[in-house]
Amino acid sequence: MLWLADVVTWGTVAWVVVLFVLGAGAVTSVIGVATAADRGPRATETGRAVTENGWALIAAVVLVILVGTGVDVSVHLALDEGEAFVGVLVFVGAVLVAVFGALGVLALALRGGSASYAVLRANLAEHPERQLTSEQVDAFRAQLARIDERHRRIRFGLRDRSGLRAIRARLDAMAAELAVVPAAGLGAVGRVRWKTANAYLWRANPWRLAPAVLALVVGAAAIVDAEPLTAIVALVATALSFLFALLASRLALGAKVAQHAVNQVRRADAVCLLDEREKTARRRTAGLGDRVTRALQILRDQQG
Repeated sequence: MLWLADVVTWGTVAWVVVLFVLGAGAVTSVIGVATAADRGPRATETGRAVTENGWALIAAVVLVILVGTGVDVSVHLALDEGEAFVGVLVFVGAVLVAVFGALGVLALALRGGSASYAVLRANLAEHPERQLTSEQVDAFRAQLARIDERHRRIRFGLRDRSGLRAIRARLDAMAAELAVVPAAGLGAVGRVRWKTANAYLWRANPWRLAPAVLALVVGAAAIVDAEPLTAIVALVATALSFLFALLASRLALGAKVAQHAVNQVRRADAVCLLDEREKTARRRTAGLGDRVTRALQILRDQQG
């Protein structure tokens, strides 16, 4: 049947696109694990910018593929199938995807850096001979609280919930060990068990299963359409896609653990510096200004 052939064709295209995005995420995780180190704030911000710009480029490539496919389908419907109205709707949808997708890519590329433990530690360590005021110390503590809200614990994305408490506890223990004895290379990934990666995949990041689901749909359509060779290839692709998703989840957890360990080292240094600066902070004596003003007034009255 013709519509089953279309399902196989477009399902395969979608599988390639989604697998490309998943592969890009896996590469990003590998780079994150391999480069996780306690570097200065400038190097940290450079690494963050490279990662975000890389994802912006990936998003732009996917956007071009989606828009080009939409335009091709709309032209085919309008000119070959005689479905001008449907073709126009598909074309308008492609234009909307292009506009909003471009805005999203631009926002990702131009997003400024956020406060981090590395920046806070560098600010506290700068000019140690200068004495801070109590107000400045309070401002630094408020900044530390804001950073803690974002980086104090390992985050699992949109599906970060209480059901992942056991996984987070295991990862926190791994990060505490790495904070004391850093692992070389991809050592952080080796500490993550496959069982933990599988639980994380199904509970927190099921979108990584999209390639496996698409390959399974293509295989089912090929079976119904009596295409045994295509069905076998699709079912093999389903299994491989699942294994790749599991590997990508393990790499992602390794990257989270490695970065969390670095963050804990930076936070400990920042807290120590903040405590030291607080001990030597200038504090305003309550009522001192009023007593000085009153003494001056008495002196003027005596002279008068």
